[in-house]
Amino acid sequence: MKQNKCIDCKKPITYNALRCSSCHNKNKMKSQNVSGIFNPNYKDGSWCNKHYCIDCHIEINYRTWKYGTKRCIKCTGKFYSNKNRWNWKGGKPKCKKCGKLLACYTSIYCNDCKGNFISTWRKRNYRGKNNPMYGKVTKAIRLKYKSIWFRSTWEANFAKWCDLSGIKWKYESKTFDLEDITYTPDFYLPEYDYYIEIKGWWKKIDLIKKKKLKNLFPNIKIKYYTGKTLKQMSIL
Repeated sequence: MKQNKCIDCKKPITYNALRCSSCHNKNKMKSQNVSGIFNPNYKDGSWCNKHYCIDCHIEINYRTWKYGTKRCIKCTGKFYSNKNRWNWKGGKPKCKKCGKLLACYTSIYCNDCKGNFISTWRKRNYRGKNNPMYGKVTKAIRLKYKSIWFRSTWEANFAKWCDLSGIKWKYESKTFDLEDITYTPDFYLPEYDYYIEIKGWWKKIDLIKKKKLKNLFPNIKIKYYTGKTLKQMSIL
């Protein structure tokens, strides 16, 4: 069989080839610009061309040098801080009210002033009839009796006691407007024209409602039953 020589290394090859297999692979990888040991910048196990950070001059990766800021990670963070930062606004802002230095560039007030501002705003805009709960009764559902959800077991027991005693009753039938607040008694007894309020304990707002109801509606007949009264009536 006729043999030729490789045009690169002069090794004997078959007559229908120009290069041996090793030279052919090398030439193919060079033509495809593949990195590795066939790269002209790679010699004796190391790269000839090294790249360094332009600030601290430590060696960095080629891709970081080419596609980045030509700086290492540490120097890049320093370079993009303070005035070089993209959202720099002349330094961190100060609280408009107390002048305290803020940690966030988008903040206007510090946490203390913001809390005071929100509480004041709510008192001013959600007081009285501006409150979304004005004229409404809170729903603290505990027990259901006769298709009515009562907000406490004491109220449900009082309704059962009225049924056993043959007394007609209505639950939260009317709401009284007390200027800036409203008040809804628990029960109304139409036969006696009496309102009944079941109280577990007295809050400050309850005492205010009681006083205003007496001043604004002096003809209203209402009784307040506490736990002690309910026990004396054998309801509890």
